[in-house]
Amino acid sequence: YYKNKNYIMNIKVVDFEILSRHYVKYQDGIKKIEEVKQEFVERLNPFRDEMQELLKTSMTADEATQKASAERFQILQEEGMQIDEEFKHKMRQMNDELSKEIYNDLERIITEWASTKDVDMVIGSTEVVFLKQEHYVTSYIIDLLKERELYIDGPAEVKANVIQPTV
Repeated sequence: YYKNKNYIMNIKVVDFEILSRHYVKYQDGIKKIEEVKQEFVERLNPFRDEMQELLKTSMTADEATQKASAERFQILQEEGMQIDEEFKHKMRQMNDELSKEIYNDLERIITEWASTKDVDMVIGSTEVVFLKQEHYVTSYIIDLLKERELYIDGPAEVKANVIQPTV
């Protein structure tokens, strides 16, 4: 509440997707997620290979071998599904943790910047329908990331997630 009814709030807008894509910690987190993903793929490869071999050999095998192959196939399939569930859980967990960390870091940086520029509010660009360019401040925050050596050119193939966590 302000006594001066003519007070106009100074509101600015940032694009969190662009900021996170160029934030070193985000790129490092994405690399870590890819490494963990690759570890799961490597864990699943032996299951896949054995299952493919069982399918090939059971075509020409006798009935007892086919039955044993089918049982082994089922066991491999169940173990593979357990690993897949573990993988999905781990990916959700890592993505959530990365999103929260990056959001909190960028929020702190944006807050510091805004307090030095007499800005009343900074909002994300997700819901903005119209904005005069003078209120779009993503480039200023990118400059700040560069000054603090927290900037990285984001790879073109990496699509940043919208990183506003549900807390």
